[in-house]
Amino acid sequence: GICRGVPKILDDLQLVKPDVLYAVPTLYKKIFDGVHNLVETSSPIRKTLMRKALALGRENDKAKKGKRGPLSALERIQFGLLDRVVLSK
Repeated sequence: GICRGVPKILDDLQLVKPDVLYAVPTLYKKIFDGVHNLVETSSPIRKTLMRKALALGRENDKAKKGKRGPLSALERIQFGLLDRVVLSK
């Protein structure tokens, strides 16, 4: 995918949904700030769901890298639901 410029990069990333992203730290900061602002300006329920989804995503990543045991059955169910409802957006 080709970016239409820095102001539209977050929109372009949502359209392209890259598997791998090589970028400079400034881009990662912009993405982090965008996600953080989205979480902070959401309703309390949506904010809780987003935070739980991100926490389970981190735990899932650790499990894949062998830094912790596999997700429990409950964590896998929660992650699957939150992945479809929150993270895929």
